[in-house]
Amino acid sequence: MSATRSPITTHVLDLGTGRPRPGIRILLRVKESGGKGGRKNGAGGAPGVGATWREIGRGVTDSDGRSENLLPSAARIEPGTYALTFDIGPRPSPSSPSKKSSSSSSLSPSSLSKKISSSPSSFPPFFPEITVTFAVTDPSAHYHIPLLLSPFGYSTYRGS
Repeated sequence: MSATRSPITTHVLDLGTGRPRPGIRILLRVKESGGKGGRKNGAGGAPGVGATWREIGRGVTDSDGRSENLLPSAARIEPGTYALTFDIGPRPSPSSPSKKSSSSSSLSPSSLSKKISSSPSSFPPFFPEITVTFAVTDPSAHYHIPLLLSPFGYSTYRGS
């Protein structure tokens, strides 16, 4: 593990444009074991029904779509369940054009594709927030969790 990076890192790539996604806010949480009373932690909140989660780090993807400072480089992680939550973008507002709007009828597949690839942040994402939950089994290992985005889906894997 590099002395300059967090033991948990990520990388966000936009498959629609073939480019990294800078400026994505990320929240790192760990699932508490047991917890007092087994109640849901209001500050930590979801993921997981009835789970207690504790925030342990935050970050923002850089110009290369990477976040290597979610935790300090000297931070120790323990075996357990962790979650990365990615704030992909704003939810569509109520002022968005409705289906009856004439502007929505001008969205052909080719114009939609051009709009997405020319400015991915200008098109409201279908998944405005994505949570990836994963298990840490070896606390001495580095965990790199990339996120691959497309307009109507996403994928992730354990990277290196």
